[in-house]
Amino acid sequence: MQTKRSRTPESIFRFFKLVSNSTKNIFWAGSVLERFVILTVILVVSIRSEANSELDIRTILDLAEKNSPLLLSLNADLESLFYQRKQQGKTQNPFLTLDYGRRSAANESGAEYALQFEQPIYFPGRKELRQLLVDNDSKIKEIQLAEANNSIRFNALKFTYRYLVSVGKRNHVKERLKRLSILESYIRARPFITPQAKTDLFIIQRKILALRKHFNDLELDSHKQYEAMNLYLMLESIPSFRIPFFRKE
Repeated sequence: MQTKRSRTPESIFRFFKLVSNSTKNIFWAGSVLERFVILTVILVVSIRSEANSELDIRTILDLAEKNSPLLLSLNADLESLFYQRKQQGKTQNPFLTLDYGRRSAANESGAEYALQFEQPIYFPGRKELRQLLVDNDSKIKEIQLAEANNSIRFNALKFTYRYLVSVGKRNHVKERLKRLSILESYIRARPFITPQAKTDLFIIQRKILALRKHFNDLELDSHKQYEAMNLYLMLESIPSFRIPFFRKE
């Protein structure tokens, strides 16, 4: 007697499995979307905060020190000398060499073995002397590091101030050009130009030409000072600064 197996429970099980998988996919898609939105918000906020941040003296010095390959190289040399000093104070491990070969002599050949053992033995005070030499190299490297650090900090601030002074002069000349252009437009707009007005217009036009040349020179100088400053700061865009100017009392 054969019994037929009912397929109803199996179909119900497949249905519930399909529903559960769909629910998991929906929740997973929702979590991915939420993560994407949160990550986007974080990136936007960080970019805006970076764009709106102002660089002060402390930040400028930190950027110059962090982005200097010379300082990184000197620090790496100091670290290498530190471990070298520790190594010089230790007794080296012995060297064991084992050689194997074949040798022929008198029309006969045979195996040949060689065993070599080496152990460096220093005279008394030799290790301390080697450590002292490494200490002297470390002191020289520390002096070089301090000198390079001071030079980089000084140059970073120097070119930053030069850039700000150049930008200030450029903006001042730009404002003067605007005012003179307004006066020139006002005189030209008169229905009747008197001889005195023609003289004033000629003088204003000469001043505008001179100021435009001066503005172009300052524009070029500001770009040059920015590139010199950015050699130390490695900025991707022109930031705003909040540094004091020293005034003569």
